[in-house]
Amino acid sequence: MFDKITVALPAIEEYVSVLKAQSDKRGQPLPLRLTMALACVYVDLIQFCQEICKLFAGKRGMRRAIFLHSIAMNLTIQYSIWI
Repeated sequence: MFDKITVALPAIEEYVSVLKAQSDKRGQPLPLRLTMALACVYVDLIQFCQEICKLFAGKRGMRRAIFLHSIAMNLTIQYSIWI
């Protein structure tokens, strides 16, 4: 499953970058529906990672927090490219 995610996210990022460039040429923002759909994808990914952390980390809260923070920062950096 992680293999599919790691392949899909860069492909989505590349596709959205092309759409962003096209919309910038026109002087328009990305369509709201696309932005909302991307936000939903990232929320689902973060929730998935949170559940995985609960499953594997157990009572080791600090390790879970570090893992979630690294993922959230990674996703935030990728998402900010599109805005």
